[in-house]
Parts: sequence; C-alpha cells; structure tokens
Amino acid sequence: MLSPDALIPIQPASGIILHIQVEDVRAALEHARTQLAQVLLELVQTDWGTASAMIAGTEGIIIDFYKPIHVS
Repeated sequence: MLSPDALIPIQPASGIILHIQVEDVRAALEHARTQLAQVLLELVQTDWGTASAMIAGTEGIIIDFYKPIHVS
C-alpha cells in the first residue's frame, strides 16, 4: 500500500475521464451525491449504448459511471 504522500500528483490530471462500469448507475450516482460529489452529468442514455453519469473527481479527473444497455 502506498502512503498518502506518494499519492500526491505532480500536477492536476486535466482532461482525463475515468470510466467505471457499475451494475446500477443511478445507485452509484446517488452514493456519490451523498458524499457531496459535484455532479457534472445526470443519468443519460448515450447514443453508443450505455447508461452514463459523470462526477468531478480529484485533481481534475472526471469519473464516468456507466453500464452497457441493450437498445431495442
């Protein structure tokens, strides 16, 4: 395990989106909201077949909670 001092970035990681596949996007978003996360994108269905919601992470990273969906 790394010490907290080892996790301090040299500079903000601007322009990075971390995609995390989850079972329930709405639940992941609501959990993040209870932790006072800044919601950047409410739950949407994308054109490429996912349900997605985004929050602001630390150091300029955007976190995308997503789940593949089947479009009929």
